[in-house]
Amino acid sequence: SIGVLDIFGFEDYENNSFEQFCINFANERLQHYFNQHIFKLEQEEYRTEGISWHNIDYIDNTCCINLISK
Repeated sequence: SIGVLDIFGFEDYENNSFEQFCINFANERLQHYFNQHIFKLEQEEYRTEGISWHNIDYIDNTCCINLISK
């Protein structure tokens, strides 16, 4: 089976609740996981194996995750 997760971005209301904070934080963690596995780790593997490719720049949100996780 195939599962599809649709994350459409941050929900930004005039007044956000703690629940909305948790939803946005979970989305940030999912984005971090995706970035690490699709961009960072793949490019490291290409480098290790000597595969030629065009480097893909991406926003690394590790600092954001670390700040909120403390």
